[in-house]
Amino acid sequence: MPGKPADDVAAFLAACRHPLRAEIDALRAIVAKAEPKLVESIQSNAPSWALPKGDNHYMTVSLANKATLRLVLHRGAQEGAGTDAAPFVDFDATWLHWPAADRAVATFASMAELDAARPALVQLLKLWTAAMRAAAAPSTAKPPAPRTGAPAAPASPPASAATRRKR
Repeated sequence: MPGKPADDVAAFLAACRHPLRAEIDALRAIVAKAEPKLVESIQSNAPSWALPKGDNHYMTVSLANKATLRLVLHRGAQEGAGTDAAPFVDFDATWLHWPAADRAVATFASMAELDAARPALVQLLKLWTAAMRAAAAPSTAKPPAPRTGAPAAPASPPASAATRRKR
């Protein structure tokens, strides 16, 4: 039977031989401090975070590149994710790039870079998590009122006689 997610992460990282292992631990600490209610586990063979009681991970450390540490912020595998044209959150930093509107990648090559980015990274993590919570919340919009057979209201008020004469 699998252990708790935290146990899985500890076991995974105990066997990790990544050259930026100290930076991985520092990044995990930043995420934990910025958003302590997130649930960390191993997803896609790397540390990853999800909302409590959620199965959609939306922050994942990419360990594929040995020269840089990448934190991928994504919207998970939910249907319809990534259909917006604008970035999911409004945030800009030199260490952040947007390969798609629903995915941002924060890249760091050293502890010094990670430390310099720490305050802004915490802010980004809070924004991303708030946006994910909002996206996961049930819609509070009321369903459209049933049609009663009455004619629909005009889209705009009719032009006055004076306006019609000016045309």
